[in-house]
Amino acid sequence: MMRAVAAIPLCALLALAGCRDDREIRLMEQQARIVQLQVENQRLGQELTATRSERDALKAELAAARGVPTGELKLVPLASRLQINRYSGLRPGQPQLSDSPTTQPDGDALPDVFARVYVQVLDQDGFAIRAAGRLSLSLFDLSGSSPHSMGAYDFPPDRLAGHYRSSLGTEFYAFDLPLPAAPPQEGVTLRIRFDDLLTGRTLDAQGLLKLPTQ
Repeated sequence: MMRAVAAIPLCALLALAGCRDDREIRLMEQQARIVQLQVENQRLGQELTATRSERDALKAELAAARGVPTGELKLVPLASRLQINRYSGLRPGQPQLSDSPTTQPDGDALPDVFARVYVQVLDQDGFAIRAAGRLSLSLFDLSGSSPHSMGAYDFPPDRLAGHYRSSLGTEFYAFDLPLPAAPPQEGVTLRIRFDDLLTGRTLDAQGLLKLPTQ
């Protein structure tokens, strides 16, 4: 009887020890995640500092070439960031802009949906500007186990200029991109890259394009 009675608190102690071990493991995992985020934050901070230094150096070179006084360097707008405008998305029907890319070369009928994309090049103060460069747009279906291309389009500087628009006090580049097949319900992922002619910098952005909700 004594052994049976003594076994009860022993089991309870083992159970408590197990709970404590689980809590300690979770705590250690959380602490490791915090350290990881701190390291990532530090890395991003260093990249931001390097980008700002690069921007300032480019502005100084540009100003020197144009004879701009040093105190006015901050007034020179430079392409600093890409933005996919929130009005971008998938649209029912066929591409409507007159300068849209051509249809599929094999002549197959396109699905009755296309991607309407508005891209803005922002300067160091966050204002949309007109910039010269090469813009590449790639569409992907990420609903499966591996990415599936839904089209890739390249616009060199001379073609990109034809997609420039200015409306309601802002500037942007507008594109209607045909799709080779019906998009998944989750939408299509858009990746864009801009190679700026003035500074030589490469800017990237990514977003999800979806059909408008009814």
